[in-house]
Amino acid sequence: MIRVFLLVLLIVSFLPAQEWVLKMENRSENFYEIQKEFYRYWNGRKITRGDGWKQFKRWEWFWEPRVYPDGNFPPPDQIQRALAQSPLRKSQAVNNAADWTSLGPDSWVTVSYNPGIGRVNCVYVDSLNPNTLMIGAPSGGYWKSADGAATWRTTTDHLEALGVSSIAVHPRDANTIFIATGDGDGGNTYSIGVLKSTDGGETWQSTGLSWATTESHKISKLLINEQDPLIMLAAANNGIFRTEDGGDTWTNVISGDFKDMEFKPGDPNTVYACGRQFYRSADGGQTFSKVTSGLPRDFQVGRMAIAVTPGNDAYVYVLACDIIDNKFLGLYRSTNSGSSFGLQSDSPNILGYDVDGNDDSGQGWYDLAVAASPTNPEEVFVGGVNIWRSTDGGVTWSLNGYWYYPNQDYPYVHADIHALDFYGNTLYAGSDGGLWKTDDAGQNWEDLSFGLVITQFYRLGGYPADRGLVIAGTQDNGTNLLDSGTWTHVYGSDGMEAAINKNNPDTMYASYYNGGLMRSEDGGQSFHGITGDITESGAWVTPYVLSPQNPQVLFAGFENVWKSTNGGDNWTKISNFNVGTLSALALAESDSDYIYAASGSHIFRTTDGGNSWIEISGGLPVDSVSLTYIAVSDNDPDLLWVTFSGYKDGIKVYRSADGGSNWENISGSLPNLPVNCIAVEPMNANHPLYVGTDAGVYYRDDATGDWEAYNTNLPNVIVNELEIHSGSKTIKAASYGRGMWESPLQSTVSGLARGNNGPPAKFVLYPNSPNPFNPSTVIRYRIESAGRVQLDVFNTLGERVRVLANGVRQAGDYRVNFEADGLPSGVYYYRLTVNGASRVQKMILLR
Repeated sequence: MIRVFLLVLLIVSFLPAQEWVLKMENRSENFYEIQKEFYRYWNGRKITRGDGWKQFKRWEWFWEPRVYPDGNFPPPDQIQRALAQSPLRKSQAVNNAADWTSLGPDSWVTVSYNPGIGRVNCVYVDSLNPNTLMIGAPSGGYWKSADGAATWRTTTDHLEALGVSSIAVHPRDANTIFIATGDGDGGNTYSIGVLKSTDGGETWQSTGLSWATTESHKISKLLINEQDPLIMLAAANNGIFRTEDGGDTWTNVISGDFKDMEFKPGDPNTVYACGRQFYRSADGGQTFSKVTSGLPRDFQVGRMAIAVTPGNDAYVYVLACDIIDNKFLGLYRSTNSGSSFGLQSDSPNILGYDVDGNDDSGQGWYDLAVAASPTNPEEVFVGGVNIWRSTDGGVTWSLNGYWYYPNQDYPYVHADIHALDFYGNTLYAGSDGGLWKTDDAGQNWEDLSFGLVITQFYRLGGYPADRGLVIAGTQDNGTNLLDSGTWTHVYGSDGMEAAINKNNPDTMYASYYNGGLMRSEDGGQSFHGITGDITESGAWVTPYVLSPQNPQVLFAGFENVWKSTNGGDNWTKISNFNVGTLSALALAESDSDYIYAASGSHIFRTTDGGNSWIEISGGLPVDSVSLTYIAVSDNDPDLLWVTFSGYKDGIKVYRSADGGSNWENISGSLPNLPVNCIAVEPMNANHPLYVGTDAGVYYRDDATGDWEAYNTNLPNVIVNELEIHSGSKTIKAASYGRGMWESPLQSTVSGLARGNNGPPAKFVLYPNSPNPFNPSTVIRYRIESAGRVQLDVFNTLGERVRVLANGVRQAGDYRVNFEADGLPSGVYYYRLTVNGASRVQKMILLR
């Protein structure tokens, strides 16, 4: 009794430090309170690999600029409402030059240690046709393969929430599919509830489980009753929900934070569910009772996961991580359908990163999965950082899949396992690096991720002389290099800002979280650290820039601005701020003595290379929203633009023409979305601006005076950074969940008036028909009075490829047949000019 009391006393003493894990699950909590609990917990503790610290920091990075000033989270349908209320929705976009194409990555080769494509939260395989697979990604959406993962396609790019945490399919109608939106594990993307498809995933509709504007919840698991598919269950962080009409209406049958559920094999009346406690239902999920016999007490448990097996339908396995360190607490087994349990093992630490399980850390709150063989009920697999296997019911363990690549002793599976599921005798694993499978109990694992485009990019850096050379940092999957269409994983960890020396492309820079700056002199084949002189910590994504005049000169933003004149070998602090870590940094291309640096709520300027600084935050809304990005004109060091995150309507982009002494709000008609970045096209007097938001890209210039959607063919995705390649007149977007994208700039059709933006003229240019077309289409126009008419066709480079009309025309309606002989597939523009006034339309040739 005394031992139990002491154990309770010890654990209770740690509970305040662990509240950050529990509160992260609940969006009704206050962000700053969660943040405070986290730092209180980590005060004086050693940060080690696989302890969950990194996962919290990326959650913090995502939400801190997006929460309201009081720390409350925005409602989950905020993006839906912002887009619905905006006049700039994609369907209303004018005819601009936007034509985004995916650059991947959809495969990898590697010269480093933890390659992957992107995180997979869940997997479903059709039991009648195992070549049909489906996966859900936390910010990359729903994907489906019909050929055994040889190819993949997605159908959710248009949705306002691209996260998917669970998939359930009607047992007798494969066209009826349900997905739980959001991110059930990481929690740093939005959820809009459960969606339903009745056409095999081609289109999606809301169900009755759609979060109200005042709620912020997430769903981790969906189940469908195989005997009565109208009955479904959803495990969410605010309870278990049940429907009896195929998702039209739902009832909350029990409150609490639930993570996992399973039916007893062959008996859908028996349901098992868990979060930090284990529950059992004997009436198909209408009611639940807590089971405690043989299980750890709830104050010991951080999270549980469940596995069942048709090999013995009375077996139930429960995997638990502890509440203090999120390491392995124990594997428990029931042999009487969940009525009572016994401890199978509590060591080694199979949730940590060490090959022997001898480490003392874990992140079970983030990655926790368990599966039992359908034919051998004693064979159990557990996923934490790695994958472990037991052949004696969880009593002893052997490492089955290891996070480090390459290694001689264990098969490679990317770290952090979110899903383990048997379909037949094949075991599938969803990890931070993609989808994997084994047909031989883990002796070999096969990566099935090639073809998925779900990478979560933080930043990118291009090379001016070669549009096809880009280095970029990603969440979970390190730093990756795109060279001539091939992606190579060049460094592990989480990759952040990256850059290439414009005078020598073999010299590249990469970074990992909190300012781990690195340099390569061999084109990315190897990197070494270059932060030896820097004595400060940086932000999660630490900004740094290369001088446009001399790329050997670097500036990096930590708590202050640091300068190197020899490529990062040595550093000197050139500021003395006291505002926390810096989040944005920019140099004036025309005069690198002009430097702008910002934290979320302060912005500073120097005009003498850092000898003296002044704050220029006056006139900016820094008390209510977070500053995210700075861009400076290429020919005027006093002309700059800044962007803001958060959900303050009409406060998105500001402009200063005098170095920050005065500011002009140019947010205009931008929807009420976080704006994450801005890019300014150089050498253009109209100052074309592009901003990346939480739902795509928007464009404006001095001539148009307001914003327009620049999203054609771009998924409805978070865009973290934009970069312009002037030589090819293209722009790249680093998206958070759908890889990297590229589009022509608006200036590729410079001189072409668009829609109603041109001067008044009495003529009409109609959309062509058909569109898309092959090989010909009809272009119609009407002029109301006689005049000189010219009708031209241009490609996306702005090159004229056809002249369809040139001369005086009388008033009337005209039809012109455009034959595209000899032209390749792609986007084209046709411009009608009447007496000097122009209109333009877009058409697509599909061969």
